[in-house]
Amino acid sequence: MANSVRRLAEAQARAGAYVGIATAESEAPTLYGPVTPSQGVELLTWRPRWKVGTGQFRVRVPDADVAWTITRFAPDIVHVHGEYNAENLFVPVICKVPLVLSFHGATHPVVLRKGKRLAKRAYIRVAKRLLYDRVSRFHALSPSEREDIEHLVPQARIYTIPQGPNFELSDDHFKMKELDAATKEGEITFIFIGRLDVYTKGLDLLVRAFSVVCKTFSPSRSRLVLVGPDWKGGAERIRSLATRLGCVEQVDLVGVRTGVDLRDTIEQADVYVHVSRHEGFPLALTEALVLGKPAIVSGAVGTTSWPEVRAAPYVRVVEPEIRSVTAALVEFGRRRSELAEVACRHCRVLREFFCWDRVAKEHLAEYERIREESRSGE
Repeated sequence: MANSVRRLAEAQARAGAYVGIATAESEAPTLYGPVTPSQGVELLTWRPRWKVGTGQFRVRVPDADVAWTITRFAPDIVHVHGEYNAENLFVPVICKVPLVLSFHGATHPVVLRKGKRLAKRAYIRVAKRLLYDRVSRFHALSPSEREDIEHLVPQARIYTIPQGPNFELSDDHFKMKELDAATKEGEITFIFIGRLDVYTKGLDLLVRAFSVVCKTFSPSRSRLVLVGPDWKGGAERIRSLATRLGCVEQVDLVGVRTGVDLRDTIEQADVYVHVSRHEGFPLALTEALVLGKPAIVSGAVGTTSWPEVRAAPYVRVVEPEIRSVTAALVEFGRRRSELAEVACRHCRVLREFFCWDRVAKEHLAEYERIREESRSGE
């Protein structure tokens, strides 16, 4: 989420907006390393006056310097990203301007049910009174998230815009890829990117399906690359499962990759696979799609609720269950050269759809409508 906020802020700055990111100073290393905005985006960091609680629902109470910093910045709109963050409840007190809130998947029914359910329910009851009533617009990343927000906040005014990738490429890059696509031979490589949360990300389904691929195409021609940080012992669980299924030598857990390294890792693979049991809008999937990578995606991923994604001829939407995932992996393995050419020819549509500059302009247009409503007293 931090990377998507940074990219949105940078694109809005390119469009001529004066943008700042207000964030508490990090107290521990982040999963994907530090996120530093580029020139044109001001970083407004603050330290909490005091803290209470532990884990996800820890409250870091801001001191007077936060209000002074934001007042000095003088925003017309404040866009809050992410929820179940108790610090968000202070935003209406500190910021006397219209608010926009992006949940980033926090309203998904499964997210509401799993993990700290009582704490989430308590937070939502408080947030409905202290935060949601002050929000001028709620932002959904996908049509499916819009439905989730409508269920949680029935009177919400919502606009729906996707988010873009973490890098950009030129047209010449894709012309070269199309020339190379038909001649690629040898090993068949599948790739997943994200934290190694075995259940949520469906990595047990993926490894089981991949073990069938190994038997279908022979182990020497099959490779599964898992990119991302360990999550609650997920890496060891994956190794143990792959060992039992006889494919551990073909499963590579390569850790975190970012920037150009991540882009190159995606491009070296044949098929991107994201079969989460539930997920909002994973940035890595967007990156694979705009890079023109044939993709197998669970229908439980919010990204697939966009018609533009479902219509892409190099995307296969599957159920997050073993037979559906296995059949798709085997089919895409057999058709990899054909699908690589199709993806190179058709990925321009999704590159334009997910373009950060387009996304930023749509957000800015919505901000302007909100500002006009505020001025007119609506």
